[in-house]
Amino acid sequence: MSAPGWSTDPQSRGWPELVGASPATGEFSRWASSSSQPRRARRMRSGWHAYRPSLAAALPRWAMEVTLTIEQPVGGPSDHRSAGPNALLLLRSRSSVAAMMLAITDASAEVERLAGVGRREPRLHLVRSVPEPGLEPIAPLAAHRHLRLASHRGLAAGSRRRSSAGLATTWEAGAGAVVTCHGPAGSSAQAVISLHGRGDPRSLRPSAGGALVVRAWRLERTARRHAGLNLPVPGHPQPGTAGHPGATWALASGLILASSEANGLGRAGGRLAAAIRTGRWDATVLTGTAALEVARAGDPRQPAPHTAARWVTDDEVASTLVACLAAGMST
Repeated sequence: MSAPGWSTDPQSRGWPELVGASPATGEFSRWASSSSQPRRARRMRSGWHAYRPSLAAALPRWAMEVTLTIEQPVGGPSDHRSAGPNALLLLRSRSSVAAMMLAITDASAEVERLAGVGRREPRLHLVRSVPEPGLEPIAPLAAHRHLRLASHRGLAAGSRRRSSAGLATTWEAGAGAVVTCHGPAGSSAQAVISLHGRGDPRSLRPSAGGALVVRAWRLERTARRHAGLNLPVPGHPQPGTAGHPGATWALASGLILASSEANGLGRAGGRLAAAIRTGRWDATVLTGTAALEVARAGDPRQPAPHTAARWVTDDEVASTLVACLAAGMST
């Protein structure tokens, strides 16, 4: 029996039409099975595959974990218009043994980070990407360059010219809704609105300096068998993760507002969340650790955002990615 997922048939892999339509009312066709998919999945190298997604993109069946970040950079210091959206889709393929080893490595890195003894960021295992319909493979250097944009959110381009790429990036959760990222470009204040459900994608377009972030991972049998190890592994149920029968994924997504100043950012996030809810989304301003987890969730080297995640179906993962691509890549 084929594993649940997406078809390789080019005729069935395109996103539904989004011009003037909402995924909440659009039709999501069922994915056809393909006998070639399991064989292809076995040939995939374990690791992260980096792509530039288009609006015609669809997830391949071999993907076990997904991160999507759409950054909307700020222009120059006197011109706060956006420099254009920049999207990165990272897909992880791995075997059961690799999943267990990566879980142990990620848990060890997180323990070191909390203890303040980690000397460097965990290594992101990027492998050569296989071309997929609607997905353009990119080089590891380009992927790492994109991941650094998270520390630039809300900062004007002119303020980043003298930044040092060698400086480490650190994240700090505040007592309220604002998360602070201290990076080579300076300090970025960020507020995170958690998104769930299906609504109008037009209400999700990030403002200049902001971003859209999605992180999803399959609920795997392997992780459940090792639940006794109490590791924060993707697929292992964690406190705060809500689910329902038939769920095959855990999903967290968020719209991020950012600025060089924290003052008033949380209130702006509350007003925006209220506006997004009129577009039929479940939108909540996150605080503390939950906000921190989602703000940096686009980087697979960071812990998965279990606190804000919900258990969802294949269709719900697809509809979230459809909406975020439509909202973030529109011009």
